[in-house]
Amino acid sequence: MQGVEATKYRTGSDEYDIVVRLGQEYRDELESLRELTIVSEDNQIPLLSVATWEVGEGLGSIRRKNQVRMATISADTRAGLNSNAVLTEVISVLTDFSENVIPVGYQLRYTGQAEDQKEAMDFLVVAFLLGLGLIALILVTQFNSVIKPVIILASVLLSTAGVFWGLIIFRMPFVIIMTGVGLISLAGIVVNNAIVLIDYIDVLRSRDGLGIREALLRGGQVRFRPVILTAVTTALGLVPLAIGLNFDFLGLFTKLNPDLYWGGMQAAWWGPMAIAVIVGILFATFLTLILVPVLYYMLDNTVRLIRRKFTISKQAL
Repeated sequence: MQGVEATKYRTGSDEYDIVVRLGQEYRDELESLRELTIVSEDNQIPLLSVATWEVGEGLGSIRRKNQVRMATISADTRAGLNSNAVLTEVISVLTDFSENVIPVGYQLRYTGQAEDQKEAMDFLVVAFLLGLGLIALILVTQFNSVIKPVIILASVLLSTAGVFWGLIIFRMPFVIIMTGVGLISLAGIVVNNAIVLIDYIDVLRSRDGLGIREALLRGGQVRFRPVILTAVTTALGLVPLAIGLNFDFLGLFTKLNPDLYWGGMQAAWWGPMAIAVIVGILFATFLTLILVPVLYYMLDNTVRLIRRKFTISKQAL
């Protein structure tokens, strides 16, 4: 019914199948099947002489996955609609159907893009947590302390709130892959700023003998400019990706024509990642300069208070 591949046509690196089949005007006519002939020993035998003609219902194909029979219903979302929002609506509509209509032994699964997104999300969550674990291990080894890595990791986790605020403000969808990559990249930048600040505060306390309040104030003043410059330069470097600015790099040097234009598929792909990093790092700058010193002061005083109580208890014994 679908024709037979007679040969192949090759031109350069391209290859095309040549298929012999019924003409377009005969394909939709059942009566055309009555006139078909079968070649047998160089003779053509009418199909009706060896087969019984009967119109009925049957399966066009049987599909299986992992030896389990399945039927697939596929669809595409219209332009301008969010596929995740459409899928959520479909799930809400089919919930009652899957619970009350589908017989026992059958199950309804949502695959395709939804399944791919779930797998990507699971991978990025594991990668993010694994990255935080490795960062924590390195920080504990470097500072020989548990309190300071806790402060740094707290600033990293809280900085993710800035990412979601940025997506809401700019009305951008949460693209799982690229936004997740932006979150992981943001963690590395936030860690660097927090490490520099805490390390300098420790140097002021150990080398110059400053008290904790004086060291925090002095460290914030000295490291204010490096932290701000890091945030601003990183954000400005990602602005072209965020706004979808494109140009012809080759044409800029060969024809002196950059051919600037806005948008395109790459803007929809890279935009969420750029927005995640830009807004996240600006929000994290506030956390680094304000929240990190506050946590440092609170936890340091708490540790000293606990040590003092243990010392008094030992002396009493």
